[in-house]
Amino acid sequence: MKYLKYLVLIFILLLTTSCQDKENINLKDDYYSYVNKKLLNTNKIEKGEYTWSTFTEAQDKVDKQTDKIVEDLLNNHENENLNILYNQLLDNEERNREEISPLESYLTKIDNSSNIDEFIRNAIDIENDLSIDIFTNITIDADFKDTSKNIIYFSPVTFDFGTSSDYYVNEDYMTYKALIKQYGIKLLKQYGYDQKKAREISSKITSMYESIASKSKLSNELSDISSYYNIITKDDLQKIYTNIDIDYYLETKNIPQGTKFSIIDIDNYKALNNYLTEENLSLLKEYVKLKILENYALYLSNDYSNLIYELNNKISGTSEDTKTNIDKANEVIKTLFSYDIDEKYQSEYLTAKEKKYIEDMIVEIIEYYEKDLKSLDWLSNKTKKKAITKLKNIKINIGLQEDYPKYTFDT
Repeated sequence: MKYLKYLVLIFILLLTTSCQDKENINLKDDYYSYVNKKLLNTNKIEKGEYTWSTFTEAQDKVDKQTDKIVEDLLNNHENENLNILYNQLLDNEERNREEISPLESYLTKIDNSSNIDEFIRNAIDIENDLSIDIFTNITIDADFKDTSKNIIYFSPVTFDFGTSSDYYVNEDYMTYKALIKQYGIKLLKQYGYDQKKAREISSKITSMYESIASKSKLSNELSDISSYYNIITKDDLQKIYTNIDIDYYLETKNIPQGTKFSIIDIDNYKALNNYLTEENLSLLKEYVKLKILENYALYLSNDYSNLIYELNNKISGTSEDTKTNIDKANEVIKTLFSYDIDEKYQSEYLTAKEKKYIEDMIVEIIEYYEKDLKSLDWLSNKTKKKAITKLKNIKINIGLQEDYPKYTFDT
């Protein structure tokens, strides 16, 4: 035992000496420190951050460039909505004065729903007005089998703060689940419920989420390509959502007749549909109200927005919020006006020479794949031909396309 103690002390001494004297690191003794000596000596994790890497360095550079683009867009008033939102985000006094009032009409509309049918109609209106995934989570994207056409993809409805089913059934996520529930309670208290009522509502919503999540696909299942392309008809969707008038629902979203649908997680929608009954009306009202608060607290008073920043910091593992109000406003603008910023970024920072270099590199990779496919002895000639045809049909698009995308179903 005495010798073991000496060995431990010697090991600690050697380790300390190695860390203090990196100039004398022996390659054989500590390959990691030897190779990364310069990086370890010259870089540090900044206050408020939880990691550093060459990607961090690249991201810092891009952040500075995009901050400058946001500044230019604001100064030139190229998109007046951008200026309006930016000024509102920086006007803490006005946001604090208004508190919850920007959302009051929606919250009242849900509260005043006298029966399940009225609730569903009101919730559909709110889903459309506020772009919240209450009943479905819709995206428009290229048809996997005909990229010249767009179709609607129905993704799973998210849970508290946009989380997936993993947070409610996977033991590895239980710490995060508890943290998210804690901040859901804080939002409800800020809205006006007392501690007891907020906990009661949160527990009921969590139980609903656990039930739905238990029947939904997990993230590893959703990443399977077969999950993404399950074509259904409008009638099929009506059979899934028996408690919603699908004709009316699609009409409110201006979705044309004959539009092609692909549903990613049928059981997620079926499980939520089972809750759309009269006996669950009170629970459903709180479910929608909490969804509204979670999605829009960031734009409300400091008492609301600070809860979101606190939650994000705890999830990421950072101890404190070091961002200024301008930093926070820029982050929101970059998220909501990403296309305006992307277009400016490409015109200012992606030269024709760089674009050509990247295109040539991708062409070289494609040529290598073709050569590799031809050499495979375990593939039949028929399969090789199909694979090579698919390879040759790849369209290379670096940066933004020349024309603005049209978010329609036929182009």
